[in-house]
Formats: sequence, structure tokens, C-alpha cells
Amino acid sequence: MKTLVTVLYNDWDPNLPQEICPVLFDLSQDRALDAIVLMLANGIVAEGCFDAETTDGLALIRGLMRGTASARPLLDVSTARAARLYRADYDVFLQSTDVLLFVGREVRPELFRSTDYASYVAEFAHELRR
Repeated sequence: MKTLVTVLYNDWDPNLPQEICPVLFDLSQDRALDAIVLMLANGIVAEGCFDAETTDGLALIRGLMRGTASARPLLDVSTARAARLYRADYDVFLQSTDVLLFVGREVRPELFRSTDYASYVAEFAHELRR
């Protein structure tokens, strides 16, 4: 049960560009799950995007959004469209007043068959051109 997590951090030096760099987490490993929980709970994320390999993984991520992240679904996504990690076909959650979290609506097992995420990263750039 794996998830691909892409984040932009809010405490990043504004003089340095943040590259989109997805990280693979195996949710069956306690330390990986702890890392995601801490990331969401400590307020270091400005934007986050989560994709899952399985329906169980997707359910776990959604549970973290509502529980640990105390995020609520954002029904009016007009403000979210300007986010770098915005995905038109993803659910949008708002954490606090300004943290946007995007969660895939469908599992994407094909993402987990390779460690080359160049085409996945390119999907974010495609969203920006819309």
C-alpha cells in the first residue's frame, strides 16, 4: 500500500525555486506513515498532492486529511486553481486557512510500477497551462 506525495513547503527560502519532487511512501511501514502524519500536523506544508496505489491507501490518505490534517473539503475550487499542485480531477482539501491539499479521486497503480516520475511531474506543468 503505497502513496506518492508531492509537497511545496511554506518555510522555503523564497529566493530559491522549489522543484516538484514526488516522494514514494510505503504506508504499511510505520515510519513512513509517521512522516506523513508529522508533515500534515506540523504545518510545514503550503501545498500537497497525494496519489495512492490501492483503494485502501486512498482511504487512509483521505482519513489523514480529515483527522490529522483537520482539513475540510473545499467545494469552491476557484482559489485553488492558482496553486502549483492544482489538479482539475482531484479532490481539494483546505487545512487551516491557506494550505491546499489535493487527493486523487481514483487509484493510480501505474505510478508505482516505475521510479521515473518525469511524466508525473509534467502533469503539474500541464495543469498550469489550462
